[in-house]
Amino acid sequence: MNKKISITILHDFIIFCLSFFVALWLRLDFEYSIYLFSNLWPFSIFYAVLNILILSYFGLYHGIWRYASMHEIQSIFKSIFISTLIIIFLLFLIFRLAEIPRSFPILIFIVSLFSITGPRIFYRIIKDKISSSSLTRIPVIVVGDNNASENFIRLTKIEKKSPYSVEEILGTKDSNIGRRIHNIPIIGSTGKLGSFDDYLKKRSKDASKKIPQRIIIADNTLDPRVIEELYIISQKNGLVIGILPKMSNVSATSDQKFLTNPIAIEDILGRKQKVHNPDIIKEVVNKTILVTGAGGSIGGELCRQLNNLQPSKIILVEENELALYRISSQLSVDFVSSITDVRDSEKMEYLIKKYRPDIVFHIAALKHITF
Repeated sequence: MNKKISITILHDFIIFCLSFFVALWLRLDFEYSIYLFSNLWPFSIFYAVLNILILSYFGLYHGIWRYASMHEIQSIFKSIFISTLIIIFLLFLIFRLAEIPRSFPILIFIVSLFSITGPRIFYRIIKDKISSSSLTRIPVIVVGDNNASENFIRLTKIEKKSPYSVEEILGTKDSNIGRRIHNIPIIGSTGKLGSFDDYLKKRSKDASKKIPQRIIIADNTLDPRVIEELYIISQKNGLVIGILPKMSNVSATSDQKFLTNPIAIEDILGRKQKVHNPDIIKEVVNKTILVTGAGGSIGGELCRQLNNLQPSKIILVEENELALYRISSQLSVDFVSSITDVRDSEKMEYLIKKYRPDIVFHIAALKHITF
């Protein structure tokens, strides 16, 4: 038998035997309790052995105290309840419960329950404190108050290699604001993101608390519009934002339990990106093409691909002279460069009337917006 299991069984055996005596002592004076216990001590041993057998049947001794949870507490509760009924039944058959206080069944149940669960819970709390204090973790805000969020928060507390420290929760229901999950407060809801934005601004000025560095979306059922708004809020407040993969896609290795995916376009659109049919693009052959924002990252790539499809002419519209020069130097087909702001309606009308493009690709946009 494993050494740790043997120590645990010995611990429980002693606790159950002592609980039998303490239950008598709480109801009777000390001297009479000793006198009564001297006659009943075989029953205390039977009570202890019976509990150990039942707990072993429930698989409690194959668990690890470090990860003690409600499952273990439920097993202990069932075991003590069953064994208490059995021991009281035996005492009734043999002694007709003579001299035994009527409150004894309740007392032995309560004393045994707290005496067995207490050390396990205390051990877990100490281990959690030690493991969390030994690492420098990234303070984060978790979005979601469902089962997936609870699992993630619990993992950050019990896993030694967890890189995150969950400081606050942004729930999905207004009714949950002010409540807690694993003692982590729910400070707002996705229905009031304006208030959440204001809260982050105030939070960044509070030097007494850990300033969150990331927003982690643990609820995969969020509306894409909410995800988009959270993305904008995170950018405004200088926070990194990511989304947890679905549990079915998470590897069992501890290093991958805490990996987050960046916000993808599919998360905001609520569908996969539409991939254009390349056969349609081939219709640009021998056509006059006008591209706005031709010097940008997207416009430039479009121009390079159009260049390979041999249009008759490409009209490059770009307000940045350097960007316009760079893209024009990469083209081999006939092209016209125009330093123009697409908001200049007169200049755009002039270009269209002069060159009469067959196709217009409007790529110009203010991607980098200063909030």
